Amino acid sequence: MLSRLASLLHAVFDRLDQQFVPLAPELDMLRDYLEVERMRFDDRLRFDIRLDADAGAVLVPPLLLQPLVENAVKHGIEPHTRPGTITIDARLANGRLQIAIADTGEGPDGATTVGTGRGIELTRRRLDSVYGKDAELRMERSPGFRVSLDLPGSVDVV
Repeated sequence: MLSRLASLLHAVFDRLDQQFVPLAPELDMLRDYLEVERMRFDDRLRFDIRLDADAGAVLVPPLLLQPLVENAVKHGIEPHTRPGTITIDARLANGRLQIAIADTGEGPDGATTVGTGRGIELTRRRLDSVYGKDAELRMERSPGFRVSLDLPGSVDVV
């Protein structure tokens, strides 16, 4: 656990001054985060991270996905006694980067965990400031809860 936590903190500090980072190392950082959380939740937390090879080199704002994955843990795993799964899927399709973060919980409205409710809103603002109208964030129950991002496959900062 200490090794994963050290790797996670190192990755966060490395990204503080960067405007964009490749998606593959960003997902590695999320893997470290989820491994640390798995120590906390034991067999209640399972996760699967899928990355198409072409999508790994696409540049994204650092820590863009962290609040979304944290929400999946907080609302999809933490309030339940049963095991749950978080899936992160990233692929390039028609020149667009499509990322989906899904969990097996009920989502923010169905969860018993109370939070500030700011993670999604701050992510929307960040997408708008970086990509303008060329990015989309969608949420749906499917069963469980899913957040989907549709981003440009290359960076053209607004």
